[in-house]
Amino acid sequence: MDMPKKSVTYRLDEKLIEAMKAMAVDRRWDMTTVVEVGLESLLKASGYLDEKGNLTDKVIGK
Repeated sequence: MDMPKKSVTYRLDEKLIEAMKAMAVDRRWDMTTVVEVGLESLLKASGYLDEKGNLTDKVIGK
């Protein structure tokens, strides 16, 4: 079953951008991890993921 595609508009928080930049220049982090952490934080802040990383009703459409 294909999920309907939704368009999501968002604005990155300045603190999140600064944190991602700090991670990107720290050689212990690769760019994939930086993007994953930023995306997860964004989805949690937008209400699409709960604190444990589970999809919320907002995504599921209940």
